[in-house]
Amino acid sequence: MGWKRNWRDPKDYGFTKKLTSEGWAWEFLRRNPEYRKDWERELKIYVQKQRENPTEKLSVDDPWFGITPVEDSSLRWGLYVLANPDQDTPYLLFKRLFGRITLSKRFEFFMGTPIEDIENCKPEAIPDGKASVMFDLRIPIKPQIEKARKALLRIQQELKDKRIIKIINPRLRRSQWPDDLRVFDAKTEGSIKDKEIAREIFPDTTNIYPDYYGNIKVRDYYNAANRLINGGYLKIAMS
Repeated sequence: MGWKRNWRDPKDYGFTKKLTSEGWAWEFLRRNPEYRKDWERELKIYVQKQRENPTEKLSVDDPWFGITPVEDSSLRWGLYVLANPDQDTPYLLFKRLFGRITLSKRFEFFMGTPIEDIENCKPEAIPDGKASVMFDLRIPIKPQIEKARKALLRIQQELKDKRIIKIINPRLRRSQWPDDLRVFDAKTEGSIKDKEIAREIFPDTTNIYPDYYGNIKVRDYYNAANRLINGGYLKIAMS
């Protein structure tokens, strides 16, 4: 069906009631124009390769179809492969890092890793404020998770106290996401004025001079959708 919906009809967004966290993340990511550009570029490369060396392949409309990009733009979006943005329910694999904790080249912790393997563990280049975690699958996972949790909380507090990082507690406004999508779709449809969008989506919100609360609400929801489309979807996927 594609991401375009009839924003005037709330029933057209009824499918969102059954979405998983990954599904919600996808609904916002697929609306990102830069993601769609990456997809179109990589799809052209993929099609050209198929012409030169035909192989057994899935249809682009198959939910299992994905492209491992030449330029690893999938990393940019937190995905292992790029999925078709016009596919409603593609097979998605968001990158989730979980053991050894490497933090901004400042610290490194090895948990549950045999001593002989430590020599082979090279710290990764992790941006400030981020951490990568790796677990050893040969031993029990729960103790490693608990140890990782305590270590991360301690490190986070230390970095906060030293003012190296600022703790952000994003609110997940799940109940408002359908209207975020509706407002975004309306605003990107064409020359539809905020007043008309407010009348359709927020009929109970007053929208008269001098406050125009309806227009303000439209802008707030549009901005919220944009934040989720441009990176915020990853927080949803990890929730």
